[in-house]
Amino acid sequence: MCFADRRNRMLINILLFILFLNIFLNFISPFIQIFMGVSSTSNITLVIYTITLLVCLYRIIQYRLFTINKVLFYISIMIFFMFHYFLFANSRLYLLSDNMILIYVFFLPLCIFMVSSIKEWDEFIKISYKYSVWAIILSMFILTLGLNRSLNYMEFSYGLLPFLCFLLFNCLENYRITKLLYLVVGVIVLLLFGARSPLLFLIVLLLYWMITNLSRIKGIFVTIVVGLCLFLVSLNMEFIFRYLSGVNSKMNSYVLSNLLAGEFFSSSSRIHIYEESRAIIGNMGLSMYGLFGDRNMSSGVYSHNIIYEILISFGWFFGVIVLTALLTIILKAYFSSSKNGKLLVVTFSLALFARYFISGSFVMEQMFYIYVAIMISIIIGNKKKRVV
Repeated sequence: MCFADRRNRMLINILLFILFLNIFLNFISPFIQIFMGVSSTSNITLVIYTITLLVCLYRIIQYRLFTINKVLFYISIMIFFMFHYFLFANSRLYLLSDNMILIYVFFLPLCIFMVSSIKEWDEFIKISYKYSVWAIILSMFILTLGLNRSLNYMEFSYGLLPFLCFLLFNCLENYRITKLLYLVVGVIVLLLFGARSPLLFLIVLLLYWMITNLSRIKGIFVTIVVGLCLFLVSLNMEFIFRYLSGVNSKMNSYVLSNLLAGEFFSSSSRIHIYEESRAIIGNMGLSMYGLFGDRNMSSGVYSHNIIYEILISFGWFFGVIVLTALLTIILKAYFSSSKNGKLLVVTFSLALFARYFISGSFVMEQMFYIYVAIMISIIIGNKKKRVV
């Protein structure tokens, strides 16, 4: 294996490990608290991030990933955050939070110097398999040991979602019974302790694959099987609901509770937040509130939608520019890719980005920065392929 291939594999493994850290910390923190009687695990978390960062810095130096352009880009982003810190009082309240410091020191440098440096994505799904398996195994332990009682179900769900998306991709393109079993177990874990949206994103990924593969025998077969499964489910709805009611009485699952109550696709709290966000945008004229500006809403929460959050933060003029740039990056990554590359872009979009239309805040969550770095990497890689 040549130097370039070794470097590319190393970078993919680093990316997957960074994503896996979310699941690992969700396991190790409550485990230590419950079974070892440690009240706070913040120091352990800090040690894990520090060791990971030092290893990554060593790899950055070893594989010569430092470039002047990337250093300047990192500095410009930090200046951008400083600009908001000094100009907007509401931004000041959040820009020095623990989450944001982790973004500055850990996730931004790794995204800029490592994730964006990935040249080839052909082996990504193959390499991701072992991480997906471990993520599902740890999730099973979290549920079995009752560690989920100390976790945020939303954070847990979106931490597991990328690995389920990668595994679904793997299963559809290179079917093995063991892969399907791990996937089913992962979906069950999400069903018992998870949010609704990750399940819907998995279904959307499956539907995208079916639509784009209808001309292939494999695609037709999967479509028939899925249709048959849905038909059998519809015939046994009464039994399924009785069974789910029994499970929910023991597990108190958020997904099952909403499903049994007929509120799986609705959220009254989000409707109120969206109405308030639209009112702020409609009345702000040419002004802007700066990063975290949506926290000024009377409800005291963020807007739960990246479009609203960007418009409130940057105003109409700069907000539209930011949204246009983001959309351009995503579409360019998609349309410049091969058929399998397009599937990978959709997989990343559903696994890491789609959530920001209904939950989360793009500024202070690492998945957004990782996603943008991946899209930029794909664009650069596709451009070099065309040149060659």
